Amino acid sequence: VVAGLQHPNIVTLHSIEEDGGRHFLTMELVEGRTLAAAIPAGGFSLEDLLAIAVPLADALASAHAKGVVHRDLKPANAMLDGEGRVKVLAFGLAKLAETVDSSSDTVTSDGVTGAGTLLGTVAYMSPEQVRGQAVDPRSDIFSLGVVLYEMLAGARPFGGATSPDTQAAILNAEPADLP
Repeated sequence: VVAGLQHPNIVTLHSIEEDGGRHFLTMELVEGRTLAAAIPAGGFSLEDLLAIAVPLADALASAHAKGVVHRDLKPANAMLDGEGRVKVLAFGLAKLAETVDSSSDTVTSDGVTGAGTLLGTVAYMSPEQVRGQAVDPRSDIFSLGVVLYEMLAGARPFGGATSPDTQAAILNAEPADLP
């Protein structure tokens, strides 16, 4: 399904490979910097935000139209090429099951998705993801809202000292008003 995504703001998947029992994807090389690296401390101006946000939302809409839910949309999974064009990366995570690395806020996978499984990066998860429930395109839209908030404010809307604190904030807290 991911290989069928054709959009100027979605990284091109060239092949799905296997080596030694491990599957991996080969994709186009996007030279530039991640959106995470590009977000200024005080956030983008509205004009700069829109120049990135509109193609980002369009890429998600295209994926959703093909039945693909990203599940890990975050600034580190979007690249800005040398001309400032956005490319959404990392569509491979959606089909994998959880393994939690206690040294990071990323929940990654080892092969099978099931009910109650967390996938994604905690700070950008939708409430459904935090609860381990099934997700659909609305979950990506929530994550896009978190990314847009960060792009405008220069800080994430939900946070905490630990991953469980961040999860609790997503479920119970209201983000600070935007500037």
